[in-house]
Amino acid sequence: MQEKINLRIDQDVKLGLEELAREENQTLSVYLRTLLSDHVEQFQVDYDSIPEVVYLDIPAKKLTKGYEQTFEFTALLTWLFCRYSNPVEPASKEALEGIKSKVESVINSSGFSQELKMEFLKVLNDLNRFLLEPDYQYKQFAFSVMGNHQSFNYDRLIKEIWSLEKKHEI
Repeated sequence: MQEKINLRIDQDVKLGLEELAREENQTLSVYLRTLLSDHVEQFQVDYDSIPEVVYLDIPAKKLTKGYEQTFEFTALLTWLFCRYSNPVEPASKEALEGIKSKVESVINSSGFSQELKMEFLKVLNDLNRFLLEPDYQYKQFAFSVMGNHQSFNYDRLIKEIWSLEKKHEI
């Protein structure tokens, strides 16, 4: 069943539409009906034709893990949380150089936000201080002690890791 539509348009628009209809050898009504039908069809979605599974042809280099998905990053997280519970460092300077390298990789190669990278910069600065400062009894890191401007924001780290996990569930 066809419905009727009434609308008002400028005379110049009507004259232009009549000219286009004549070029197509159609009446204005048929021309407008076709024009409007084609427009509506263009935006209709045939949900039955959408496949249940879509395979993406992603180049192999795009499938590589981000630094935050590596074993090295997991080792760094373990070290960070150990420093949270015990800010005194028992590891050798060589081991700390390895940790420093891992922190630099987070800053330079991870997909984390700038804000979280700035938190890792606090850890890097504290590692540099720790490595350059002479040894003394109870020498400890400042980034893991809560309540000062050098404190690492563990909550930001956890929230960002959880948001990454949710993105990968899809």
